[in-house]
Amino acid sequence: MIDGNGCAQIETIELAEPDELFAMVNQTTVDMGIGDGTVTLEGTGGTGTYLYSIDGQNFQSAALFIELPAGDYEGSILDENGCVSIVTFTIFLETAIQNPAEGIGKIEVMPNPFSEKLFLKVDLEKSQNLELTLWTISGIQIFQKTIHLQIGNSSIDLDVNEHLAAGAYFLKVENGSGSIGHFKLIKQ
Repeated sequence: MIDGNGCAQIETIELAEPDELFAMVNQTTVDMGIGDGTVTLEGTGGTGTYLYSIDGQNFQSAALFIELPAGDYEGSILDENGCVSIVTFTIFLETAIQNPAEGIGKIEVMPNPFSEKLFLKVDLEKSQNLELTLWTISGIQIFQKTIHLQIGNSSIDLDVNEHLAAGAYFLKVENGSGSIGHFKLIKQ
């Protein structure tokens, strides 16, 4: 810098670049078939406080997102300089239920999503009848059947594959005491 008298002064300024911004997934919970999955995002680096998004457009100050249906997502973190880091994550659909008080060691529907065969795998701690009811996403009942199962492990072919178009369905499992659980199924 030179002033009006021709005197020069040199000053060195060092610019520090912030650490690179990284987005991470801190925690997820599964969707129990009713769109209730969650994710907590976390960031490191960058500058200042962060804003978070799971659609890349609507940002919020909270890192927790709730009521997420099963599926693949992109989480974004935006810092005060406008830098964005993206992380992909999956909210999985729970495909097993347990209810020891009802004699249910475990009930699983697999595979989910399915394209051909669909099986109900059951581990019972006491013999019982299970009533299975399948609905379309719009509430139309596809089938209902009652099966009697003994103690132990069983695998039941639900035999609905050729009758179902691609889409989402709900399966309700009940025993003599009432509802044990619901499954959201995806036919590809």
